[in-house]
Amino acid sequence: MFPLNGDSTISSNSRILDPQNEARDNTQDYDNVKELPAPQKQREKPTKERVQLDFSPEALERLDLIKADIGASTRAETIRQALRLFDWFIRETEDPESVIEVTNKEGKITSRFKALLVHSALRP
Repeated sequence: MFPLNGDSTISSNSRILDPQNEARDNTQDYDNVKELPAPQKQREKPTKERVQLDFSPEALERLDLIKADIGASTRAETIRQALRLFDWFIRETEDPESVIEVTNKEGKITSRFKALLVHSALRP
């Protein structure tokens, strides 16, 4: 029961009215309480890492043009695709004597050069 006339004592077996005006017991059943899982000792690595890049206005314009050309939805997606292509290129041209040939729609070679030229241009 609720205290009346300034009586502030409530017994531990008191009943409380819930919002639907139904009485419920105020005691808890501690036999059904489950243990909380132990905290993890080590945090899991995040699936993604944030990287911040600084671009010159010209490089940012080039990135946006490439983004539009390939139909990427974001600059980040454009950079991810560029990394995949660059990784493929490095692996395909490991032999310094590798030759790169560029052909047009008809299959005619339009450019031919040694991969070593590109590799050496990429090295600082």
